[in-house]
Amino acid sequence: MPTADSTEFSTSTSEQPQSHFLSIPPEVRLHIYEHVLENFSINDLPTPASSQEPALLNVCRLMRGESVYIFNARLTDILDERRAAQSAVRSYAEEVKAALDDGNILNIVTRLEIRDALNLFQSTSQYLDDTRDTVECFRSRLRKEGSRV
Repeated sequence: MPTADSTEFSTSTSEQPQSHFLSIPPEVRLHIYEHVLENFSINDLPTPASSQEPALLNVCRLMRGESVYIFNARLTDILDERRAAQSAVRSYAEEVKAALDDGNILNIVTRLEIRDALNLFQSTSQYLDDTRDTVECFRSRLRKEGSRV
């Protein structure tokens, strides 16, 4: 068995065997990347500061280059989903406010519902801000390495 001290041990990539995955046609690999990244969610990450890219992007330069645009598209989808959620919550909060302004409190069941609507709007807004921060963190790293995102 080769050891770190032996002449058989090598860190040279030219002597390492080629991955079987990389022998798959690029078009098929792209479909695999799409499948792997379609379920990526920022919910899985603890904070924007400690955000981790999917491991797929860190296997090798070729795989990163092939999958980075799919990853960026997924980030865009996540932002769109969060914006839609925020918009729905904003509409609900505006309905609550309008009912209060009109004095039409019959449309609002309780003060608790009003408080819940406002809290939901605030937390959704914060969630979108956190998502934007995380996406920008990812995209900043991608831009630093030369990817066009």
